Amino acid sequence: MKKYTFMFEDPEYGMRVPVMVDVIAESFEKACIKGRDLLLLADRVADEGCSVMNVLKQSNN
Repeated sequence: MKKYTFMFEDPEYGMRVPVMVDVIAESFEKACIKGRDLLLLADRVADEGCSVMNVLKQSNN
């Protein structure tokens, strides 16, 4: 298992406060799949005008 880090822009805070999410996966390909899912979540959240950071925190609980 290896840790990969993905960065998102939160529309509430902008690029000044990037949201960084660590993904632990067996391979880069599997990490990319998880990262893609997180990007899709981030896009949906941004369209709704919500905070990406808050939604990611909730999804980890």
